[in-house]
Amino acid sequence: MSEQAKAPPTSQAPPSGGPRGLERLLEAAAVVAFLVFAVWSAWQFVSHSRDPAAPFFDPRTHPNSLAVQFTAGEYLETFGPWRGIGAMPRAAWGLAAVWIFILWLLTVLLRPAFGRAVPRAMLFALLMGTLALDFFLTAVSPRLYLSTPVRLPLPFVTVTLVILCLLARRHGFLEQPLTARHTAAENFLLACRRWRRSLLVRLGVALMLALAFLAASTPPIESDGLRYHLAAPAIWVERGSMAPIEGMAFSHFPFLIEMWFLAALRHAQPIAAKLAHFGFALVTLALLAAFTRRLAKWARIPVRGLPLMAVALATATPAFLIVSTWEFIDAGVVCYHLASLSAFALWWHSGRASHLLLAAAFAGLMLGTKYTALVPAFVLGLGVIFHRQPALGRWPYTLAERASNGLVFALIALAVGSPWYLRNWIQTGNPVYPLANARFQAPGWDEESQALWEERAASKGVGFDWHLADDAWRGATFEWLRFEEQSIGLAPWLLAPLGLAGLLLLAIQRGGWWSFHLLYIAATFALWFRTYQSNRLLLPVLLCALPGAAVGLGHLLRSLRALRFAVVFALATAGTYQCLWIARHFLTQQCPVQLALGFMEPDAWRSLRLNHFDGARAIRALVSPQEQVLVIGESRRFDFPANVVMSDWFDPPAVRSFLAAARSSGELTAALASAEITHVFINHAELLAPGGVPLTLIREDGTLDAPSLWQAWRRGEAPPGSNLWFFRRRFTDAQAALLADWLSGVPHRAVWHGDQPGTVGVELWRVDLPAPDSPSDVRN
Repeated sequence: MSEQAKAPPTSQAPPSGGPRGLERLLEAAAVVAFLVFAVWSAWQFVSHSRDPAAPFFDPRTHPNSLAVQFTAGEYLETFGPWRGIGAMPRAAWGLAAVWIFILWLLTVLLRPAFGRAVPRAMLFALLMGTLALDFFLTAVSPRLYLSTPVRLPLPFVTVTLVILCLLARRHGFLEQPLTARHTAAENFLLACRRWRRSLLVRLGVALMLALAFLAASTPPIESDGLRYHLAAPAIWVERGSMAPIEGMAFSHFPFLIEMWFLAALRHAQPIAAKLAHFGFALVTLALLAAFTRRLAKWARIPVRGLPLMAVALATATPAFLIVSTWEFIDAGVVCYHLASLSAFALWWHSGRASHLLLAAAFAGLMLGTKYTALVPAFVLGLGVIFHRQPALGRWPYTLAERASNGLVFALIALAVGSPWYLRNWIQTGNPVYPLANARFQAPGWDEESQALWEERAASKGVGFDWHLADDAWRGATFEWLRFEEQSIGLAPWLLAPLGLAGLLLLAIQRGGWWSFHLLYIAATFALWFRTYQSNRLLLPVLLCALPGAAVGLGHLLRSLRALRFAVVFALATAGTYQCLWIARHFLTQQCPVQLALGFMEPDAWRSLRLNHFDGARAIRALVSPQEQVLVIGESRRFDFPANVVMSDWFDPPAVRSFLAAARSSGELTAALASAEITHVFINHAELLAPGGVPLTLIREDGTLDAPSLWQAWRRGEAPPGSNLWFFRRRFTDAQAALLADWLSGVPHRAVWHGDQPGTVGVELWRVDLPAPDSPSDVRN
């Protein structure tokens, strides 16, 4: 029995100098400290906004100042006249509603087989994964469709899963579900009481999710999504097969989440693809709450508001909520990392066969999201082998039983995750293409491709750098918008020390699962640190650590009750600050909320935010589908028609293959003609970002003087660090000189150039035609 249990109850208040007095003193100190912090932060914002020499003063380039940007007038300016209900993405919302209804019906069938110990969110995640595999199978074999007007795929994997679960339940293959503690009516009353206590936090979470839903209901504009997440499925839909895409190595990555994008694009609904990604974020939040609640019960600490705290902190994390509204896959990656760890924890404590099979299935689905998932799946497999004693009083596993469990786990995980690796093996001979090509020597991947890959990866932060800690703190404190880094905000920095300390204390005191959870966090963090240091790629580590950190914090504060108010106050302050940051992004940075509500026109909105969008539309309008267009300086392929020749940002430029066999401008023109290329599209604005535009190269009409630009490039005057600088490094000096001579030569005629602010330097040229004699030859 603990000392607290032995102490007799008393109703007398402790003396002012005792623990209660110390607690009040610490509470007062915390309040004063955070008031000082608030005043200091406000002064920083005001000083930045008033100082014209401050590096972040210009709101057009660095909108970081609260005094300059965070105003009601800016919100009102972004709301134009309402364009009616027709401007809203009704078709995408309807398709998403159909998906949700089908998933809900399937969870009703699966729930009895797994029991109440398995959260409904986990079943949603499982079914979203099996349906993604069904979309993959129907993409590989287009005949697997029902003859309906909407071309419904035959869900072989999902139907098989449901039938097996129903048979297992009927014949007793799986154990019966756990007995509920309360009746439905009692649970409803308890939920109402808890709701009243935490109403403000729940309303805040609901408001942030509502803003995120509207942001997800807008057309895609993010670079990675337009480059390959959406572009590759769109090309496959247009071709009718999942054949390799030249110049897009990323299309060989595991594409489990993108299969939902493919299903949406079959109905020409890219917004529905974004909503599917946002759906993974909602399932992740539900999994987070269920996992935190279960860990709190296992730690034998009061659950109370821990699940809600975990959900609120995740919702208030800019890198999670904002990225979940993009056409990315990060929410799905986090979902399956968390689902596999949660299901593994269920098996760790129960020993039930159904939980082991579920954990293995989720590990396989995790393998279908990213190559880096191989490491956490391997860690889970080691946990299966070395786990000896379940927590519910079962007998210790023998060596043979542990080996058998590990073999079953590995076979199921590999079977579920293998389609993507088998596809690469068949198409390229490398199961993890484009990685490890030195080992597998895949065709079409030369030394130049490998050098470019390593250079691009190095530019994204591989290796250790001490400035990361200071940079993250500075970015989260003083800069409202740094979404290239996808800031994680302040709260993780406040929660991590105490939460992980409490988790370490649990591991020391009780061992078992808590030690494994800490090991899993360390392994996944080390993986992130040694691969690709982007904050959004840190999300699987953060959200898998969040339940354990929340429970560890609760365990630690049981012994340090005097710090409870200060810690809660600090987390609430940081969470509120991050919510303001997110709301400001949604309402003023790109105005997706106004667009989703019908106050802006979608094409005009995309034209302002994508410097290639008008050019892509010009190609559709001015170039025949039988003619080919060579694209230089642009890699966002989704908006372009099929008759373009272009490469991804991580692949060698498409023009390099033509330069390799040419020695003069005439030979280069002949090489393009042999490939039926009649036009050249150049995005100078993208090539020069982010190094700035040399003012001497701008014409009077606002476009870039292309001949002067390429002559400057030939002289090596490309801004260091710009895309043009990276582009120039892909050629030999002779190839660079040849391309500069050809682009600045006579046999081209500009048939279109961009004239919108932000689209200067975007031009479409026709090959083998004389240069224009007057400005009237150029069509805007």
